[in-house]
Amino acid sequence: MALTDSQIRATKPAERPTKISDGGGLYLLVQPTGSKLWRQAYRFGGKQLTLAHGAYPEVSLAEARRLRDAAKAALRRGVDPRKAADGDRLPAESLEAITREFVKVRGTRWTAKHQSIVLRRFEMFIFDDLGSKPAATITAPAILETLRKIEAKGSLEVAKKARQTLSAVFRYAIATGRAEHDPAHALKDAMQPAAPTRHRLALPFSDVGRFLDSLRDVDPIILAAVKLAMHTALRSNEIRYACWSDIQGALLTIPADRMKARTDHVVPLSRQVHEILAELPRDGEFILRSPRTGRALDMMTMISAIYRHGWKGAATIHGFRALFSTQATESGLWSEDSIELSLAHRLPGSGSRRAYNRAKLLDERTRLMQWWSDRLDAAVQEYQQKAATDLSHLLT
Repeated sequence: MALTDSQIRATKPAERPTKISDGGGLYLLVQPTGSKLWRQAYRFGGKQLTLAHGAYPEVSLAEARRLRDAAKAALRRGVDPRKAADGDRLPAESLEAITREFVKVRGTRWTAKHQSIVLRRFEMFIFDDLGSKPAATITAPAILETLRKIEAKGSLEVAKKARQTLSAVFRYAIATGRAEHDPAHALKDAMQPAAPTRHRLALPFSDVGRFLDSLRDVDPIILAAVKLAMHTALRSNEIRYACWSDIQGALLTIPADRMKARTDHVVPLSRQVHEILAELPRDGEFILRSPRTGRALDMMTMISAIYRHGWKGAATIHGFRALFSTQATESGLWSEDSIELSLAHRLPGSGSRRAYNRAKLLDERTRLMQWWSDRLDAAVQEYQQKAATDLSHLLT
């Protein structure tokens, strides 16, 4: 079975060196001293050899897997991975070299996870057929033939994203003088259409009071997480990984490296949000800390609580954002830019214009978020009053 980070961290040294396999020749060598070293077993020239990939945690599990796959790609090209590591690289004009260079350049705007996903997709589906070829010689039919193999597996969305990334790579190759045109662009209408994206379920506002009231018996940390997600209109990861140090007065500032748009996101905190926060323990880094693991609260913990209370297929964490957007827009009280900024959406225009609007609209957004929290509170109160009235009628 493949390794996990929690398994690696929990592994204790034994009297003798211990090997724990991750698959594909990659394994973790745990020394009696406690050091954990990445190693990869492979055969080249009829000999059994070993490649070193560094020590954990300096080299993460994801990075070790990337190095393993790169070594296997070198083997497919007939290159000893040890020599490849010492500089026997693919020619700079090859598609693989350009792709890796492109990912590295774009990496300043991508998360490490996204970089890993892009490279993994190309290592699995693209590099074997096209990686060693000069980008300037690759034709649209050759790319289509490779993408058809992905489509044949039923992975239409993967094929679509691979084509999109290939197009970006070729545009980068043109800009750096290693290609003259983008053959991947011509394939847009030749691809099998992927299934339509399913939109996240948005809870109707008429059900908000009943929804929140139904969660009264949920664990206080989980209930606080759901309420904070609703009141702030933040994405799941943004609220789950929010830290106490991110709060300054009445503002929560989420750093760019934790935001989808890769820019800081400032969230004005309503009175109700402050009340929710006041009930949470401050004995850790994260605002929503799992009492079981001590780490950030897991998203499935929140989702499971919602499902257990009868809301499966009717409500999602992400759907709270659509609920907020719809209600704020239909109210006619707030500017479109204020609503978009509250959802951490990127405004059109130059960087200076966007920064100016963020500062200019902060006061309106503060009033917007208080209005939204008041609306949520009123929905709960209205539901509870109606439920009490209905019960009274039944008892009389």
